[in-house]
Amino acid sequence: MILVLFLCYNPFGKDKAVSQIEISLNGELIYVYDFSLSESTLTSEAITEEKDGDFCRVKVTAENGFNLIEIDVSRRTARVIDADCSSRKDCVHTKAVRSGGDVIVCVPHKLVVTAVGDGIRQPVTG
Repeated sequence: MILVLFLCYNPFGKDKAVSQIEISLNGELIYVYDFSLSESTLTSEAITEEKDGDFCRVKVTAENGFNLIEIDVSRRTARVIDADCSSRKDCVHTKAVRSGGDVIVCVPHKLVVTAVGDGIRQPVTG
């Protein structure tokens, strides 16, 4: 887990504007919200999406539980607003991703929410 967090951290991306939000489950990219196109791409049946004004709420339901992610389109941020991963719910208490390279990780559900900034090269793992 430490290696994954180290590879996801990008110190050069902190000042980059967010161009899209990516959600991965079990290492597989399952959702992308592209701010420049104002549209999303869903690649899994585990995803449901609800749009309400400037907010897009994405529910990821996996075999071991769920996470509810809220994307603020006007602010270009994303945060986990609910989950059933544990009593502590660390992912819910993590601050919103708002700069390129920011990451929220829900370890029990193997979920990663990443803010992708313009010009940021994503780390390669595997």
